[in-house]
Amino acid sequence: MKTKLKLITFFFVLITATSAHSQEDAISTDELSSEGLTNTSQSSDIEELTPLELRSFEHSDCGVLRYKQIEHPSCGDVYHSKRTKSCGVELYKDAPHPNCPGSTKYEEYEIKWKQKCKTGFVKKEIKGKPGITVGREHEHTIGGTPDKYFCIKTAVNKKCRLKANGIESYKLCEHKDHGLKGYKTCDSTEPESFKTCEMYIPSDEIPFFVTQKKSTLPLMIKTYFTLKSNYFIIKESKQQMACTIAKAVESGLTPRALVEMKATYQAIFSETLDLQKIDCSQTDLTLEQNPLCTENPDLPECDTLTSYNGVAHWLDVLQTDLVNIQSQTNIQDAKIKDSILGLSERIMKL
Repeated sequence: MKTKLKLITFFFVLITATSAHSQEDAISTDELSSEGLTNTSQSSDIEELTPLELRSFEHSDCGVLRYKQIEHPSCGDVYHSKRTKSCGVELYKDAPHPNCPGSTKYEEYEIKWKQKCKTGFVKKEIKGKPGITVGREHEHTIGGTPDKYFCIKTAVNKKCRLKANGIESYKLCEHKDHGLKGYKTCDSTEPESFKTCEMYIPSDEIPFFVTQKKSTLPLMIKTYFTLKSNYFIIKESKQQMACTIAKAVESGLTPRALVEMKATYQAIFSETLDLQKIDCSQTDLTLEQNPLCTENPDLPECDTLTSYNGVAHWLDVLQTDLVNIQSQTNIQDAKIKDSILGLSERIMKL
């Protein structure tokens, strides 16, 4: 078994070196560091990864809260404020007028000299014209008119403000007849602030997220299958390693990586792998967790399990993130949508 472990180490080094020339696996150190993948000892850091959480963002995805204010002709004109007839009448003159409330008209009616006037009326006597007396003794009067008596009510005009009295003042207003003073203020098309809402990631950060994961995922998938096959080599399970390679084929692992895994299989088990003759329908590819690894973490099996668990956790977290991001309604770019769906489907094939 020691010879086989040496072979494992040899082929792991060989795979790593060969992979450096693969375009798909050429991931920068910075990208790996951001994922916590620069070395196997960082698997514990990977296990601490958690899916993106719903957080509150003040962002354009949430809608505009306020737009910037501008003073512009499109907002409307502002005219000078003056008191002119263009504004309409504010007050009419306050003066006596027959139509004012409480005003009374002139009235009169005739009475006999002994009669009294109604309340509010004043008795007035109008002397008649004297006639001409005739006769030796002036016993006859010719012509003339008798005295008359009238009851009179004098007209009283109360004061009020009527149009007939004339204009005292005009209203104060802004009117185009007064001349242009400036322009009104209104909302521009440029946002000043945005509403707050909950989401997993803002839309403008999604392209970078997708690009980063898209570049890292192939290496993670390759590492996933490499660690899995190494585990079954340690367990001396030829069937499970063969089925792991078969699963890698289904998952779209790069041809170069598949060639490397098949070469490792041939070197360890001294036979060429023919996938057409492998029946994996009853083969369980689950890695059993060894309780002894708690006390002996440096054992080859335990080191492989720890690394594998870290990679599997990274893939689970990414899948959760992809599903959550797809549930957001702020993704407008069809290519980004397709990329997210493609990443998710690739992980589902593992």
